[in-house]
Amino acid sequence: MKYPLCEINIDTEMDVVLAHRKAIKLCKLMHMPTLGQTQVGTAVSEIARNIIEHALSGNVNFYLMQASGKQWLEIVLTDAGNGVDLLPLLSDGVIDFSHKGSGINISRKLMDDFQFTSSAQGSTITLQKMVTPAIFSEQTVGQWAKELQETDPEDLSPYEELKIKNQQLRALAKELEEKNEAFEQQVTEIGKLNALLGEKNQGLTEFAYTLSHDLKNPLSNIMLLAQMAIKRPDNSQILEKISTSALVMENIVKGLMQIVDLDQDTSDNIQELDFQQITTLLSGEYEEEISHDKATIHTDLEVANIIYIRPYLESILRNLISNAIKYQAEDRPLQITLSTRQEDAYTVLSVSDNGIGMDLLRYQPVLFKPFKRFTNRSSGKGLGLYLIKQMIEKNGGTIQVESTPDEGTTFHCYLKPYAS
Repeated sequence: MKYPLCEINIDTEMDVVLAHRKAIKLCKLMHMPTLGQTQVGTAVSEIARNIIEHALSGNVNFYLMQASGKQWLEIVLTDAGNGVDLLPLLSDGVIDFSHKGSGINISRKLMDDFQFTSSAQGSTITLQKMVTPAIFSEQTVGQWAKELQETDPEDLSPYEELKIKNQQLRALAKELEEKNEAFEQQVTEIGKLNALLGEKNQGLTEFAYTLSHDLKNPLSNIMLLAQMAIKRPDNSQILEKISTSALVMENIVKGLMQIVDLDQDTSDNIQELDFQQITTLLSGEYEEEISHDKATIHTDLEVANIIYIRPYLESILRNLISNAIKYQAEDRPLQITLSTRQEDAYTVLSVSDNGIGMDLLRYQPVLFKPFKRFTNRSSGKGLGLYLIKQMIEKNGGTIQVESTPDEGTTFHCYLKPYAS
């Protein structure tokens, strides 16, 4: 049976003194004769001092060992130095006190048993001293350990008291370091939340701006037309114009609701999607326009499937195909090409057309802003590209655009697949 009693870190000369005092006190508790106490105390001091001189630091551990009706004090001293040459140290001849580690040989001669191992990674010395044949109880041994580890502050030497204070400070420093790491993590999380809050606030600002700006004109028209309708007996045309203005307002509100819907949880719609199937479905939606304009849609799909939110993928393709149809060139049939490829962790969906193109130097800074329109060729709310960008970026993707006036435009959507 092996009972741990006490451990001491050896860092300074005063630790050597402390290890000596603990060794003497433990020997007294074990009723060891005065000579035995002196031998154990001296051996521990010599090895501990050797640790300070040649390895800078180490540890001393005290144990009570019991086996086969016998018991002995075992002291294990370790260091992480560069090791020593064993042969000169363990010689039975005259001790050379100038040699590195000479205290090892002195200690060997004072103890009943001595074991020594040394390598480039450090040294371990085990000292053993037999004690009285009377077997100590586990309760008694536990009381020794408690006395050695919880010395009464009134009995402390100034150094022992300083040592305990230092250990407490180290424990406190470690606790503060852990709390600081947790605090830094909280600061990082708060920073992320602040950034997200900033984005949300920006969205609310744009939302408020839209309400005050875009709804102002149709609302003013409705009020003016209503006043005219009161004064005129035949007001059918005025009522038609009122209906048109109300429809404009309805479309604006629907667009705003699309922005709000982007923040909702859409995890239930994540599924494996077939690019060709969705392209065929959307081509059917625009069958009349494609037939009328003699347009063609080609596909080149290196990647056939993707795990994504179905409403998002359909909306992305729908908006890009719709834009290509809206902004086709008048002097040539429209050609739309949909292609996919794999690039690192992204599935790149590209939609190209040979339409009127755009001047990116002029429009790119505001191309993906909400409620921005760059031509009067067709009706719209100026939300399509903004919504596409928000959908793609929500899962860590991105969107890029290439365009040349009077040649065409290509949108590259870097889609990051959702976890299945």
